[in-house]
Amino acid sequence: YGIIPRATLEIFSAINSLIAQGATVNLKASYIEIYNESITCLLNGKEQLKIHEVPRVGFAISGKEERPCLIPEDIFKVLYIGTKNKTVGGTNQNARSSRSHTLLTLELYVKTLDGSERLSKLNIVDLAGSEKLKNTGVTTPERLKEAQKINLSLTTLGMCIMALTENASFIPFRNSKLTLLLKESLCGNSKTTLLCAAR
Repeated sequence: YGIIPRATLEIFSAINSLIAQGATVNLKASYIEIYNESITCLLNGKEQLKIHEVPRVGFAISGKEERPCLIPEDIFKVLYIGTKNKTVGGTNQNARSSRSHTLLTLELYVKTLDGSERLSKLNIVDLAGSEKLKNTGVTTPERLKEAQKINLSLTTLGMCIMALTENASFIPFRNSKLTLLLKESLCGNSKTTLLCAAR
């Protein structure tokens, strides 16, 4: 199993345990892509979605679809639909190269018998790979723009991570929609894991 199926099964194992203790549990999933610094919901097709800040919650996306997930297959269906709809294109390195960053978000709301409430969020991000034009053979204006936007957001992400490790007074989260949406995942009470595929 890959990362998402493993995470899904772990989540539902925890949900079943909470329900057995009398808790009320709600799980929902959303799936968006960031293409050329524009946000699209991969479930309902709405484009150019806006980011707004919610007090004590973080940044949210207006217009994205959130689907309730009662069983693991509900998450797998969201993943299937989103993967089918995301933007891909051919380069010399990959015939189906991802031209966008995708963000699968799972939000879990729990209310226990004593009335306490907790909201947890898991962001699973698939980053488009950094591109060197001499390797990809990209020549069309569309592909050039895609490569520039991909590299810009990846560079901004690297700058944010570096600034966080150095306890800098300013973190450039707002320089990219990717880093703005990942702000709560990179700081605060979050745990972050980065997996790199290299060849």
